[in-house]
Amino acid sequence: SGWIHLSTLSNFAGPLQASAKVMGTQVHLPPNINVKAGQAVAVSGFWSGAQVITTKLRRIEWQGFAQLVGAFDEADLLQIGGTEVVGAQTPQDGFSGHIWMLSGAPKKGQLQVRLMAKGLFGGAVDLALWQGYASLPIASQTYMMHGTNIVGTARDAQMPPPGTLVTRCALGGRVVTEAPERLEAAFALLDCARHIPAD
Repeated sequence: SGWIHLSTLSNFAGPLQASAKVMGTQVHLPPNINVKAGQAVAVSGFWSGAQVITTKLRRIEWQGFAQLVGAFDEADLLQIGGTEVVGAQTPQDGFSGHIWMLSGAPKKGQLQVRLMAKGLFGGAVDLALWQGYASLPIASQTYMMHGTNIVGTARDAQMPPPGTLVTRCALGGRVVTEAPERLEAAFALLDCARHIPAD
């Protein structure tokens, strides 16, 4: 099964609005990017709260179709980043905790969903290498990686500062700090030990 994964989480395409928003989601653009409001763009980057820190942006020929990849912040809120998701049918186990790939038509900060798929792989993922921005502490010695619903724990002195770009290995929605049983080879191959905060 597939278990090697380094992800950029926010890949979506749509028309660029004024104030650097794409489909209602705030996009933090690098200073060397020059785009105009109304241009169609494809954005790749990392979720940091409700905004996207852009790693790549390109202009595209647009046919009125848009895509959005990310996790819903709350199970009862049909929104990813600042984009309201309309027309998505809630699955039996809900949206929470999964990455979703949504396609449809954008309209004033919304995505009218026509196609949706759960996950980034066709099969189950055992051990994954994720990169994203750390949230504010969500509980004592607990943080989340924005846009993933992956939770990490660390001693206070090792907690990543909020907004810091971190790379972590995760299994079942939780950061792992030692090789899981039967996944020792994957742990070594992904170089997971290097991404564990030092004591």
